[in-house]
Amino acid sequence: MPPVAVHPAPELPPSLEQAERLADRGELDAAVAVCRRLLEVSTQSPDVYALLGVISESQEKVVPAEEFFRKALYLAPGHYASLVHMSLLCERRGDAEGSRRYRARAGRALIQQDGKEVLKGA
Repeated sequence: MPPVAVHPAPELPPSLEQAERLADRGELDAAVAVCRRLLEVSTQSPDVYALLGVISESQEKVVPAEEFFRKALYLAPGHYASLVHMSLLCERRGDAEGSRRYRARAGRALIQQDGKEVLKGA
């Protein structure tokens, strides 16, 4: 019998879910690498930027975290998770007014999301 050629499995394209799983397991460098690949090969995603923000925040890299959350909010002004994180970051640095504004925006975003869900179910 001739030897059977073994081909490596094709590499799956990166996904946000893959990056989230890596981050959840504490494999932050790998999660960041997947996020960066996602941003290179696909359209800009507020969810990818938000995940990069959460990872940066968890590593006490506050300035990059804010930059990532701002990019997410540029792409999706009502991105709830980014609004909440920005509120907390403002609060941490003593910017009570900024924190209040982001919290208010997050509240409005949540109401809009709930309204859309209600309409979908109708």
